[in-house]
Order: sequence, then structure tokens, then C-alpha cells
Amino acid sequence: MLPALLPLLLLLSEALQERPAPITAALVAEKLTALAESSAFDVRKAAAAWFVKHANEPTVAKALKPLEDVAAFDQSPEVRGYAVYALGRIARANKVACPQVVFDALFDREPDPEYPEVRHVPYYAIAALHEFKPPPPALLPTIARLLRSPDPHCRVDGVVLVNNFTRDTASRKILDQQPAVARLILKATTDPELEVRRVAAYTQFQITKDVAEFFGNALRHQDDVANLPALPMTATEPEKSKRTGYRIGAVGVTTMMEDRVQESATGTRDAFLKLLAETDARTRRLTADHLGRMAGPADEAPPHAALRGAAFDVKRLQTNTRAIVGDTAIRSRLKSMAKTDPDEKVRNAAKAALELIGMTTDK
Repeated sequence: MLPALLPLLLLLSEALQERPAPITAALVAEKLTALAESSAFDVRKAAAAWFVKHANEPTVAKALKPLEDVAAFDQSPEVRGYAVYALGRIARANKVACPQVVFDALFDREPDPEYPEVRHVPYYAIAALHEFKPPPPALLPTIARLLRSPDPHCRVDGVVLVNNFTRDTASRKILDQQPAVARLILKATTDPELEVRRVAAYTQFQITKDVAEFFGNALRHQDDVANLPALPMTATEPEKSKRTGYRIGAVGVTTMMEDRVQESATGTRDAFLKLLAETDARTRRLTADHLGRMAGPADEAPPHAALRGAAFDVKRLQTNTRAIVGDTAIRSRLKSMAKTDPDEKVRNAAKAALELIGMTTDK
């Protein structure tokens, strides 16, 4: 009988060996000692990261107050960032109020000494706050401060936080009771900073579900990115990285527009018709240009289709695209614009779109 049980005993032995050691109060105290300012940077960083990993352990809850001091005062933004993230996770796990230092961390903009474009503390604060559903009460006035900040990094983070809470039912109920937040997001769609406008376009759509409004914001954003001045030869790596980020963001805007087309040919056709009647000449021109681009070869998938998830249906996108560019109302509106629009650039864009649509759909 023993030989038959041997494999089972071996498996049990392996499982016991793999079981992590319990998190004792003494171990928590040891990690807190490692966070002392007199410790080396690598030691403090490892200790702070340890608290992030073990935030759900009951004994770790006693570390909340010492970690608040680390999050506020440690000389390294990376260590402060880990401490902030740990604080948020520990507070959520223990169902206690999120410490104020986590909200304050959203305004901690000290760059990483080695990577100046990286700001660890607000990054980890956002990660911590994303885990609260619904948002902590103190977060909404903090978001308003972010959205009104002169620092574009703060404004981006404010929009990102709102966007996160539009996707959860309980959080959305709280946001819907704060019309001032919605007004600030609408204002952010015309922010001087490109990245703020891009994220605000997504967030505004999550709030309103207005496809025409989103398409208008998206087309203007794509045009802004396409017409950025060339970087000089002396451009720094952070400047190059920022420009790459803008271009990647513009691709993201394109894919979200395609998602709307894939979902509904009728709904997106109506959105395009509304944009073609906009009082803003630039929006009319960009919409006509976009409809012309949509009238590409019927069997040609978008260049980034391979990067999309399983829910992305290329065939449905192509079918709906053909239905939109071949729609009688779309063609009629473009023909009218080509003849009578008061703006010459719009007239030319409508004529070009009609030519491309005709070459693709006319029999």
C-alpha cells in the first residue's frame, strides 16, 4: 500500500514546501525598519515593494501609519511611489479610509533622477486609486484640482481617473451626481495639451455616449497630430518619446472610431451626417476627408487589425464601412457641400471624397 501512496505523499511534500511563510508581526516590523532613511535606496525600495505585494495580509494593516510617513517624506520618488501604492492597497483590503497622502501623491511631480520623463509617485497613486470602486469621497474634489491644474501632467491624470470610474456602475452613479466633473471633462476636450485632449475625448464619450461628438474630437485630434511640426535634429530623447506617444495615441483614436463603425453602421452614419452639417468648417472638412479614406478597397483590412482582440470583426467593419460610404444621405450631403459650402477647402474635400466613394461603390 505504501508504494501506491508514495506519489501522493511526494506531491503533498512539494505543496507544503511551496507554501509561503506566514507574515508575522515581527516580519512586518523588520520591513518597516528597512524603510528607515538611513537604509540604502535599494533596501528601502525592496521593502516598500514588499508591502505592495503583501497588502492583503492582516498583519500588514499595522504598517499604515509608518508607510504614510514614507510616502510623504522619503527622499526617493520611486520609494514614495511604492509606499503610496501599498497604502492604497492596504486601506482597500482592510476597508478603511484611503489615507490623504495617497491623494496628495497625485500632485507629487518630482521626476525620476535616471528617467526624467517618469513620475513614479502619481503613477502609483493612480494605480492604487483605480482599485477603489466606487471612488473614495475625497477623490472627486482632488480630481477637480487636477483638472484645473496648470500642469498638463496633472490634467491628464485627472481625466484618466474619471475615465476609470465611468466603467463601473457604482462609481458611475457617484460621477453622475457631480455635474461639475462632467463640465471639466468637456473643457478638457479643447485643452492646449494634445494628450489631455485625447484622453478627454475617450472620457467624454464614456460620459455622454455621443458618437458624433467623439468622432469630431477624434478627427480634430488626428489632424493635430498629423500637422505637428517636425522635430529638430537636436530633439532630446524625452521629446522624441513624447512625439511617439502622440502618434500611438492617434492610432488608438482610430481604432476606437473603427469599433464604433463595427458596432453600428446606422449610428455612425448618423454621426457623420451630423458632423457634415457642423458650423465649424474644419470639422466638416475633416469629416469629408475621413469618409474618402474609408472608401478604400473593400477587402483591405486596417493595417493594425492583427493587433486587435478577438472581439474585433474585420468583416463586419468592412460591411458597415461600405454601407456608410454608399449611403444615399451621405452622398447627397457631400454633393451639396461640394457645390455650395462657403469654405473652399470643404468644397474640395467633399469633391475628393465623392470621387473616392464613386470609384469604390459605383457600378
